Amino acid sequence: MKKPIKFSKAIMLSFVAFIGFAGIADLNAQTTSKAKYDKTAKVLSLDEKAAFGYLFQLDISPMAFTSKEKADEFFSNLTTELVSFQVNFEKRTASVLLNLRSRPEWSAKEWNTYLATLPKQ
Repeated sequence: MKKPIKFSKAIMLSFVAFIGFAGIADLNAQTTSKAKYDKTAKVLSLDEKAAFGYLFQLDISPMAFTSKEKADEFFSNLTTELVSFQVNFEKRTASVLLNLRSRPEWSAKEWNTYLATLPKQ
């Protein structure tokens, strides 16, 4: 009689662990901070109120790129040793990747000051 109880406890613990890991994965997927590009000022900026990390998502649909090549070219001109980009043309997004190891003391405010110095396109 004890064997079925142990078996049930093992199943229950496995289920709880699975739900816990699934919840953490879902939480991480939803916490990507946003970046924006001001077409008038031609400045990329990070959301200073969002959680700060090395990755920000930028909606590129308002930029109206006609091809993936045009989007890649645009972001390659903004790429430096401190910031790089990964374009997903199909989803109309670009990941903004910050090299935090080079400037670990910088907050989003300092990064925005730096991003404002990138070439205007």
